[in-house]
Amino acid sequence: MPDEKPPKDKPHILYARGVYQGDRLPEVTVLDQIMPATELRLELMQLGETDVMGPSWTTRVQNLLREHGPFELAWYETLVRIADWRASEAEQQNGTENLQ
Repeated sequence: MPDEKPPKDKPHILYARGVYQGDRLPEVTVLDQIMPATELRLELMQLGETDVMGPSWTTRVQNLLREHGPFELAWYETLVRIADWRASEAEQQNGTENLQ
C-alpha cells in the first residue's frame, strides 16, 4: 500500500498489508485436520527467481497456462469462486459451526 512503511527497527524486512516476513500463524484445526503453526515467508512477492522460492510468479503462471490452457484455468477459478461464495453465505446465515 502506498502509505505502508517498514518497521523502524527492521527497514529491509519484506512486508505487505500489515504482514511481515517471519510473522507466525498459530496452529488451527479445520474439519478435524490440524494445520501446524506456520512462519510466513514473503519471498514469493519479490520479482524474479530466488534460491529460496524458486521460479518467479510470472514463470509459475506461464507454466500453469501452458499445462492447463486458459479455459481449464478459468474453470478452476470458477469452482473456487463458487465454493467461496457458498462458504461465505453459509457462514453469514448459520455461523461457521454449520459449514460442511
